Amino acid sequence: MLAGIVYFSWLLNQLWFAEYDPFKQIFHMNVEGTTGWLVIAGFVIISLITERAWCRFLCPLGAFAGLLSRLTIFEIERDSTCINCKICDRKCPVGITVSEITRMRDTRCIKCMECVPVCPVQSLEVKLGINGVFARVKPLAFAVMSVVMFTLIVSTVQLSGYWNPKSPSIKAVSQITNPSEIKGWMKWADVVDTFKVNEQMLTKELGLPENMDRNKTVKQINKEYNISEEKFRQAVAKFQMK
Repeated sequence: MLAGIVYFSWLLNQLWFAEYDPFKQIFHMNVEGTTGWLVIAGFVIISLITERAWCRFLCPLGAFAGLLSRLTIFEIERDSTCINCKICDRKCPVGITVSEITRMRDTRCIKCMECVPVCPVQSLEVKLGINGVFARVKPLAFAVMSVVMFTLIVSTVQLSGYWNPKSPSIKAVSQITNPSEIKGWMKWADVVDTFKVNEQMLTKELGLPENMDRNKTVKQINKEYNISEEKFRQAVAKFQMK
């Protein structure tokens, strides 16, 4: 299930959200066009107004994981000893009114456990539920069990062969067979040799010097000569020898 969440999020990002993902725009360090800068500006502004705005309202993975969170065997419960001090509300990073819940079923809950230790009367408890029977669990034990479960799930699906965590960005050059998969870390020599491109025609098409340094990466070339990644890929596809 966990592997499915990761894959589904990656798929959504690749198909629909890639150009609007603030993390890609900010951390890819190669912003192209007005859209990218607008995304960054909007993301910064909304984050100054609302904490974790992207995670709480826009992230597709957050929405999908929130739906699956109802299937969790771990839950946070509040008992009758609560004195309604609202400390847990202020501590919650996603803005849930914890003081008004009996059993945490809010899809926004990320199980960070920030609210549990700050309760002055210990009215919040983490419980493990199996077959409708709930037992109290220490926050530290919850953390350890979560790590163990995560490791077991990921290890199992990797060994079974049903999930390959490697994205195209870390594939070996020999595994990249389509110009649309060209990545910034690839060297000019990698591109030319992999796709058997006529080097002279490609440099002319992109307006590059004939004595192009073959050890320069695609990202370096794009930045130095102001060539977008899309234009670079299209040029390679145009002169690719099939």
